[in-house]
Amino acid sequence: MVILEHALFGTFPHAISIMHRAEHTAFFKCSPTLFSIMVLQIRPYAVFTLKMTPEFFPQYACDQLHYVQFSIDDFYMTIVEQRTNRFSSVTLSIAEHQRHFAMEFSPPSLVHPRTKLIPTSPPERDINEGAIDYASFVSFDLFHFRRLVTGLENNEHAYLTITNSQIKFLVEDVEVVLTTQRKECIIGGFAAGDEFESAMCLCPWEFFYNFTSERLWLFKSYDPKGMTLIAPMGLYVHISSYFPEDFYVPNF
Repeated sequence: MVILEHALFGTFPHAISIMHRAEHTAFFKCSPTLFSIMVLQIRPYAVFTLKMTPEFFPQYACDQLHYVQFSIDDFYMTIVEQRTNRFSSVTLSIAEHQRHFAMEFSPPSLVHPRTKLIPTSPPERDINEGAIDYASFVSFDLFHFRRLVTGLENNEHAYLTITNSQIKFLVEDVEVVLTTQRKECIIGGFAAGDEFESAMCLCPWEFFYNFTSERLWLFKSYDPKGMTLIAPMGLYVHISSYFPEDFYVPNF
């Protein structure tokens, strides 16, 4: 059984609005220590994950691992509809063997709560979110990343080259470089003289553009060419974007 509660304003609905821009279908995974919503993008391949720890919720209870597939479009539009109807909070519950989860919306007054059911199904696959190497990272301002995303929004991906002093984004014949010398980024875990090559997707650009954290963090993954971009949304919430090793194709 899962029961969690949160307000229909602030970080929670905004995070859901970002996730629904990536894909129509999502995967709901909940354990006693973590709530997550995952979206799998096939082309270009990437895994987007919203993660929230129990401390984020005013009420959180989960007795075991729950893993189901659902329409994140329906989930998001239900939240938008009930916010328009002036409901102020939602309690989400899911029980084992049920083919739906229930969303109970509470108004600020003594009006009766309203319940909506979102159909679920067994997950079609197990998603690899990637294992992060936190020792190797690049951090940069959201401002720089938004310029990159909007300037290159017609391209599916960018090639990356990282040294201990700069990160270079290359899309066709356009090159964007952020350096530590100009204080445009912070780099750690890359040895002097080493050069690491990888790639990341830039679409859907609306997904990336709507991040709100002041800084983003790009980490190496333990697969040789994989990368994970993390956008914090508070102390207990972040969105990660995993680009696996097979996403990278040498740019000859």
